[in-house]
Amino acid sequence: MGADYIPVGELAAGFSEHILPATDSLVGKKRELHYQSGKRATITFISAEGLLRETTDEAYKEKLECRYRAIMPRDEIYFVDFLAPRVSGESVSVILEVTRGIATVVTGILPTPVELMIPLIVRA
Repeated sequence: MGADYIPVGELAAGFSEHILPATDSLVGKKRELHYQSGKRATITFISAEGLLRETTDEAYKEKLECRYRAIMPRDEIYFVDFLAPRVSGESVSVILEVTRGIATVVTGILPTPVELMIPLIVRA
């Protein structure tokens, strides 16, 4: 049965050569995000690979430094992806449309090591 599957490292073959190159054109820039819920986040791009995210909500304030990757699929449209180092882990993807002054944010909470040990059928 093991011969039916390719090693994980080989999964990129046929895909990785089509990945857009990272851009550093956001370095030194700051973007403010205002959520419908009232939450606010400021993202400051401090280097080609590091950003500072400051989040403010009614209940808390948070300041995190994260490694990120940004690509520019079109002029003035950026796709920014990073992991926020939290206890449970948070994956954040942001599409910044600079000209229109809007953003789309997708946030996912990664499972903890303990949660990973629970079979998916049990978690569902």
